[in-house]
Amino acid sequence: MLDDAVDGLQFEYLLKDGSLVHQPARPQDVRGVRISLLVKDLRADRNYVDEKIYTLGNCQYGPYQDHYRRMPLSRLVEVKNHGLQ
Repeated sequence: MLDDAVDGLQFEYLLKDGSLVHQPARPQDVRGVRISLLVKDLRADRNYVDEKIYTLGNCQYGPYQDHYRRMPLSRLVEVKNHGLQ
């Protein structure tokens, strides 16, 4: 994976009609990109067991059944100058 603290990475594309897709058919219709990460603590907590299922985009992660706390993060990034060629 990318880093010891990253357990998941997904991209979704916001189209000009407002829909979110995972693979845009027409790149010129993309107006934004939602970037989602599942990050975990680098230190284990022996008093905690992660039994959650995390959904990022169209993928599910977990349950891990380990001693690491995780947090899903997501940000929509607007595509600038999308009309230029």
